[in-house]
Amino acid sequence: MGEGGKVMNFFTALMKAYNAAEKISLVDKFEVGHPVLLPLFHNSIQSNGKNIIEVCLDTKGQLIEAKFIEKGEKIIFPVTSSSMNRTSKAVPHLIADTIKYLDSRQSPNNYDAYINQLSLFMGKCHNEEVKEFLNYILIFIRDPNALNKVSHSLESANESSKNANLVENKKPMNNKTMITFAVENFRDGKRCSVSSYKELHQEHIKQVLDSKEELGTCNFTGEQDVVVSIHRSVAGTAKLIPQKSYDEMYKGRFKVASDVVSIGQTTSEKAHLMLKYLMESPQSKINLGENQFFINWFSDDIKNESKIDLTKETMFEDPFIWEPPRKKSVTDVVSQENRKIALSFIRGKRLFNDVSSYYGAIINKVNDGRASLTYFRELRSAELLENLEEWQKKYSWPNSNQKLSWQTPALIGIVEAAYGTEKDSLLTIRNKKIKNKLLQELIMCLLDKKPISRAITKQLELNIRNRHKYEKEWYKVEHVALSVLKNQGEEQFSPMLDEKNVDRSYLFGRLLAVFELLELESYKLDSESKTRIPNAQRYWAAYMGQPAKIMRTLFDKTLPYAQRLQNSNHKGIFFKLEKERQIIIEGLSRYQETEAINLPLDFTFIFGYYAEKNISLPEIARKKTRRKKNDYP
Repeated sequence: MGEGGKVMNFFTALMKAYNAAEKISLVDKFEVGHPVLLPLFHNSIQSNGKNIIEVCLDTKGQLIEAKFIEKGEKIIFPVTSSSMNRTSKAVPHLIADTIKYLDSRQSPNNYDAYINQLSLFMGKCHNEEVKEFLNYILIFIRDPNALNKVSHSLESANESSKNANLVENKKPMNNKTMITFAVENFRDGKRCSVSSYKELHQEHIKQVLDSKEELGTCNFTGEQDVVVSIHRSVAGTAKLIPQKSYDEMYKGRFKVASDVVSIGQTTSEKAHLMLKYLMESPQSKINLGENQFFINWFSDDIKNESKIDLTKETMFEDPFIWEPPRKKSVTDVVSQENRKIALSFIRGKRLFNDVSSYYGAIINKVNDGRASLTYFRELRSAELLENLEEWQKKYSWPNSNQKLSWQTPALIGIVEAAYGTEKDSLLTIRNKKIKNKLLQELIMCLLDKKPISRAITKQLELNIRNRHKYEKEWYKVEHVALSVLKNQGEEQFSPMLDEKNVDRSYLFGRLLAVFELLELESYKLDSESKTRIPNAQRYWAAYMGQPAKIMRTLFDKTLPYAQRLQNSNHKGIFFKLEKERQIIIEGLSRYQETEAINLPLDFTFIFGYYAEKNISLPEIARKKTRRKKNDYP
């Protein structure tokens, strides 16, 4: 799919989502503390506690009180296409606006433009109640002392309550302070604000739609509409579609003039407002870091109340991964409600239908003025579940802390294990651009049902050879490597010991585990030795390069520990490990007279190492328990 096609499909999906949201009354659903899907031709601003003032009026247009909007709350207000993108010209919003437009003495031109626009809007109102509401606001704003009254009200509130929002010099307002309005006892004795008054919002929408002139064809809908070249921002001031410039020709997405599409005003509004809503919702937006965002939603679960998060690690107790492979239909996969996929990737109730659509997109904020769509994918929900299940099957391994639980590493965990360096006991990636690129790549692999790239797997193979680089985070690197690399060879590796596996690297990995266990079990005889690093770990890297040579060194180094264990009350452990060592040596004997015996090990060694420790440690634990129970040395 070309860049232009990707953008068009993305915009179409957003527009459809907005239409669906209208049908379920999600649009203009104002709830304090929650994101709101704005109605057409409206905007919102979030309060920082001192940037928005609500002026409350009575039904005579007189001030009751003025107060700052609580920090974190948002206001909704009508805008025009010009006011959304205003610069230095006198271009007011319709009702709520900054003091720059409401102060008749400070900015007469701005004030006159505001009054004239609001008066014209009120004159065209079809709804008499809306007209009445606007009239109260006009009465107040036409009072030359209106803003002085607001300031005095705020100062009085400060004196009585020590309002922390007000500055010490008694000048709580400046040109950038936003003013919005509410009327007490307006509708059936209720309080009505610019933000909550839906009939006001609908009146504004109707007037905008009725006033359309110079219509053209929208390439998205095929309908006649006002073709717009100025579009809303999506992340702060950053725009996905910059202002139309024939010098730039939509630089970053469109290459030539013929790629430029005609976008209708309504289409642009719906798509951008939907995107704004998704970007503000913590259930739909996942911050990938460094101004990179992954947004996702379902066609029948727009709010993503299913709380799907593809980027997190997942835990599940059902090791279905080891079921014999068989060809499954999509229907087969999604109909099995007892599968753990719904609980592992989707935390909460599954609220989407299998035949619905799932959408995933990655947005990059290039700079303060520019955002770009770097990835977009549409899947049937059933396909998504199938892809998720496949991902879990391919990339999971038992959790080291919970042996009964399987864990699929988080996407960021895979990136950090492959390219991170240990700093302050954490894996960190200095190059943020590479980090973003890799996270995007993994999301695409998951949704497109593609394997993790060879570049990542090769880096993991390299990292597990250098255990000394990871003082605190080795087990994270090991778990990620085991999860990702188990499908790299001709066979799928299991955490269980494969006694029939005579691969040289696998056997040498098992042998390394035996050397390590002999020494570690010997340490337990002396409580002062708990901080020692076993020789198997000290010689780890050298062993990877020359296993046969270093094997002899490790045998000599661990011999005193083995003898000590043999002569202790834990000699049963020694005999268990010694038996394992002999079996492994016998398996390696076929390579003894070949040049291959001392070649560097491949990644297979880590599976032999893990499996040997996994089988031997439980056996050791069982023998200890049995010894204690029967009370014999």
